[in-house]
Amino acid sequence: MNRHTILTLLAVASTFVMTSCVKDYSVTPSDDIASKSYACDRITEVSATTRGLTVYYHQAGSTSLSVEGPANMVEALKVDTDIAGRVTLELKNPYSFNLQDAEQTVKIRVTSPHISSFEAMNEARIIIPGALIGRSELTVQAYSNGVVKLSKVSAQMINIGAYTAGVVKVADATATSMDIGAYERGVVSFDKLTADNISVASYSGASVTAAGHTLESTTGDTSL
Repeated sequence: MNRHTILTLLAVASTFVMTSCVKDYSVTPSDDIASKSYACDRITEVSATTRGLTVYYHQAGSTSLSVEGPANMVEALKVDTDIAGRVTLELKNPYSFNLQDAEQTVKIRVTSPHISSFEAMNEARIIIPGALIGRSELTVQAYSNGVVKLSKVSAQMINIGAYTAGVVKVADATATSMDIGAYERGVVSFDKLTADNISVASYSGASVTAAGHTLESTTGDTSL
C-alpha cells in the first residue's frame, strides 16, 4: 500500500471523526424495540460509519437488509444505497445517544450472495459469523475504533486495513495474496493465516499478529 493511499485513508477517517464528534449524550435509547426492512436488489459493499451500529452479515443465495433496535435509534438510522450495490449505514447525531451497554445498538442483518468490501468506522461494528467463500477479492477496512470480526474467509486476494485504532480480527484466513496495513494504533489479528504471498506494513503503534506471532513489515509466504 503506497504512502499516498495511506494518507488518503487516514484523511477520510479523520473527516468522519470531526463530523461526528459533537458529544452531548442527552438522548436515552428507547425501551420500545422497532424493526424495519429495506428492499435491496443487490448488496456488494457494506459501510457502517457511526457508533451505535452492529452489522451481521451472512453469505446466502438471496439479498436482504433488516434492522432492529431501540425505536428512536432505528428512526435515526440512515440507509443509502447506490446502483453498484454499495450500502452505507449511518446513525444521525450518533453522539447524542447515551449508550450504556452493548444491547443499545441498532442490529442490522444483511444477506447477499457476494460482498467485496466491508468498512467500519467511528465505533461501528461488523460481524461475519459464517464462512465467506468463493471470492476473487475481498477488502476489509476499520477506522477510528471501528471493529470488523470475521470467522473464516478464503479469497484469491484479501486486502485488510486498520487505521486510527480500528480493529480487524479474523479467526481463519486463506488467500493466494494478502495485503495488510495497520496504522495509528490499528490492530489486525489472525488466529490462523495461510497465504502464498503476503505484504505487511505496520506503523505508529499499530500491530499485526497471526497465531500469537507479530508480523513485521515484510513480504513473502506465510502459514501460521
